[in-house]
Amino acid sequence: MATEFRQIVLTNDELMDAIALYNRAAKQKLPAGQFVSCTVKDGQALMVSLEICDISTDKRYNIDLKAAYIGASIIKWCKSEKIPIPRGADKSVEAVGDNIALHLTINGKSDELFDVADGSSEAAAEPTASED
Repeated sequence: MATEFRQIVLTNDELMDAIALYNRAAKQKLPAGQFVSCTVKDGQALMVSLEICDISTDKRYNIDLKAAYIGASIIKWCKSEKIPIPRGADKSVEAVGDNIALHLTINGKSDELFDVADGSSEAAAEPTASED
């Protein structure tokens, strides 16, 4: 059974767009303000540090986001960008350099798409050339 691996890598700007999109629908909102930067923290557990600036007070916040929040943000962003994500795929997020990637693992199915010739049928015969 074959297994397919896919990786969707987001730049930091795309990741901030994904987080902003997810935050609009989230029950617990991030502090209001403009996203300034995000930094990947690839330690024991993957985290992203998001810097937010409240423009009205010029106060800056650093928020650490866990892998589950990042993953949900990326999946929502992919849907909005019409990037297909297989529902049954195993999903995880990982650091790829300074970026974040959604890693998808899709286990193959053994559904038979066509009959395989067993060597005794005409389908297994050697191709022949015909002269016109």
